Amino acid sequence: MKGIATVPDVLTMIILTAFFLFMVFIVLPEFASNMFKNFSYASPETVSRELSSFITLSAAAPEKIKIYYNPSESVLYNIIIEERILKVQSLGKEKGIASAKISVDPSGHYESVNDFVIEKYRENGKNIYNLEANEK
Repeated sequence: MKGIATVPDVLTMIILTAFFLFMVFIVLPEFASNMFKNFSYASPETVSRELSSFITLSAAAPEKIKIYYNPSESVLYNIIIEERILKVQSLGKEKGIASAKISVDPSGHYESVNDFVIEKYRENGKNIYNLEANEK
């Protein structure tokens, strides 16, 4: 009776095949997508581009604006803003440095931060730009 499959053997094979297909076509792509999103959102290139865009956007506000930005809960950054250049250094697994130009003149140095508040307001007829950065 060599090669005869019983009903429990066939059911086991069907269940294992269905489980394998579920893992390959549903779980694995979702996991990969989340992993790539986390890497791309936390990269220094993305953070420098986003921060410079938000600072430039705040300049377009007529009176006051406050923008909150948290690119990653787990990755910390060193930020240097001087001479209209924003430099971002990632301190996470993906280490790197990136820079972006900004259209206004805030300045500052922030170390080991990942939570940002960009604020613009008018005081005595002047526009004041403030970047607060903390570790979350």
